[in-house]
Amino acid sequence: RREGIQILSYSPLGAPHKVDKYIRGVQGVIGSEEAELRRSQLSVLDHPATHALAHRHSVSPALLALRWHVQQGFVPIPKSWDKEHIRANGPGPVASFGIEDAEMAVLEAMDADVRTVILYKKGTSSER
Repeated sequence: RREGIQILSYSPLGAPHKVDKYIRGVQGVIGSEEAELRRSQLSVLDHPATHALAHRHSVSPALLALRWHVQQGFVPIPKSWDKEHIRANGPGPVASFGIEDAEMAVLEAMDADVRTVILYKKGTSSER
């Protein structure tokens, strides 16, 4: 940012389908209860802090996460084929509220240093 380069956030909602796939894969190994605990650690949309702040603002966890990106100065580019999700998470709804500094700090403290979106290099993985 200090160089004046705009940051784009692809999959700013953390690729929930990849978290779901991971949870399904580990349930047999660690048990359903432990797997569900991991879901809230891995998925911003399932984290209790996200739910609490979204409820406070009367918005969805997804909209809260997108607003966080905007307030950080990022350009979020969520992926969806669902027209209702596209409308609900569009520029108008994202701009309709703000997140206070103390709330931003709560969201930033959620960082578990886990990335659910893997960048594939040609020839390194056939899974997409």
